[in-house]
Amino acid sequence: MLKSLKQRIDAHLWAKGFKAHEVRTIARNQILLTLFVALAAAVLGWKFQWLYWVAISTGLALWNFYSLAQFIQHLVLRTFTKDMVLGMLLRFYGRLGVTGLVIAGLIVWLEVSPIPLIAGFSTMVATMLVWGLSKLAGHKVKEA
Repeated sequence: MLKSLKQRIDAHLWAKGFKAHEVRTIARNQILLTLFVALAAAVLGWKFQWLYWVAISTGLALWNFYSLAQFIQHLVLRTFTKDMVLGMLLRFYGRLGVTGLVIAGLIVWLEVSPIPLIAGFSTMVATMLVWGLSKLAGHKVKEA
């Protein structure tokens, strides 16, 4: 079942313009992790409310990575123009603003502890770190 889900996610990412295998792999792994955290929050959230906040921030981290990676891949494959730079800046700062407002709203108005939010955002860094270490372990290092 997991293999089928991974294949469907890969096919979706390919169709959305994720042509670079490495970026697609990181995005797929983060999607799977986000789904797992959301499922854990749905099942155990009644007992461990902080799982909801981890799930929300994991989703925000995924949204930011997904959007930025998708746009950069489109940017690399096309001719570079000033409009592309403006579009990239507006999208980047727009996402940054929305993410900041969500985090501020959660902390200030809902009085959510920042720890689960940091944990959720850290999943993106952890996903990239695990991917990088697995790539490093897969290569034999030759010394001179």
